[in-house]
Amino acid sequence: NSDDTGTEQRFTQAAKQSILSEDALKDVLGAYRFITQLRFSHQLKALKEGQQPDNYIAPKSFGNFEREHLKEAFRIIGNLQDAAKLRFSEKWL
Repeated sequence: NSDDTGTEQRFTQAAKQSILSEDALKDVLGAYRFITQLRFSHQLKALKEGQQPDNYIAPKSFGNFEREHLKEAFRIIGNLQDAAKLRFSEKWL
């Protein structure tokens, strides 16, 4: 358990408690920061264009670089979710 409320703080705390390895921490923080940066850039663009910012980014708007990095970010997050499912399902069995 942690009183930390920020996403990065919670991941860092999990690594300190050896729930996440240092490599997993670096990967998940990189993925989180990349996705957050895409989201904020999208919202800033909407504001500059006088539109209501949202969290939907049309997949067609991504270039190859962003698309490949986004796939990798989602792979990292998926692996972390799978590990969490295993860890917590074993705890309750």
